[in-house]
Amino acid sequence: AEMILAHHPLTMEGRFTDRLDSYHEVLSLVFRADVPLYSAHTSLDANPLGPVSWLADELGLCRIPSSDTKDGEAGHGMPLPLTVLEQTGTMERGGGSYACGFGVVGDCAVDMTPEDLKKMLALWLVGSCPRLAGALPERIRRIAICPGSGSSLAPEAAACGADLLITGDLKYHTALDLPLPVLDVGHFSLEEEMMRRFALQLKENVSDVAVQFVPAQDPLAPFSPTD
Repeated sequence: AEMILAHHPLTMEGRFTDRLDSYHEVLSLVFRADVPLYSAHTSLDANPLGPVSWLADELGLCRIPSSDTKDGEAGHGMPLPLTVLEQTGTMERGGGSYACGFGVVGDCAVDMTPEDLKKMLALWLVGSCPRLAGALPERIRRIAICPGSGSSLAPEAAACGADLLITGDLKYHTALDLPLPVLDVGHFSLEEEMMRRFALQLKENVSDVAVQFVPAQDPLAPFSPTD
C-alpha cells in the first residue's frame, strides 16, 4: 500500500516511543516503508453525510419535520436527511450548506416494536452483544444514533424527542442517570462496518486508485463461564 487510511489514531494520547510495544512496531513499519498513515477520526465522525450514518440509513430513518424542532437547534433548516444532535459547524457540498456534528436523530418510516428493532439490529450488527439501559417503549418512532462513545449526547437526543439512543459505549455510572433508553451495541460493530462502507465509497469516487478494506478484529470477545 502507498497510503493507510484508518479511523482511530495509533494512540488517543501523545506519547514517546520509549517502549518496544505494538505502537513502536507500527511506527517502525510505516517509517521504514515510507507510507503515510492518516487517521480520519473526528473529521469522519462529524460528517453525517458520510458512512458514519450507515445504521441510520439501514433503519430507514427520515429527517425530523422542522415543526418538531426549535429555532437555533442543531441542524434546523438544513437540507440533511437527518437532524444532527451536536452541531460543530457547516460544510458546503453540491451547492448546499449542511450541518456537521456528532450523532444524528431521525424518524422511522413506520413505528417499530422492540422486537422489530431487535430483528433489524441482529441483521446488521452480527456478533454484537447489545446492552440496554432503561426500558424501551412499546412503539419506537424516533431514534438517535452516535457511533463510538456517544452516551454524552443523551440529553440532546432526549430534547429532540428520541425514544432511544443507539451508541457504541456506555459507562456504568452514566447508565444510572439517563433521560432516555440507551442501547450500547459495542464500539467495534458500528465502526468496523463504517470503515468497510467508507472503502466502498472511495472505490466508487476515486476510480484510478486501488482501495482495499482490511478487516479488523474486535478486542472484546464474548465470554461465557461455561465455555
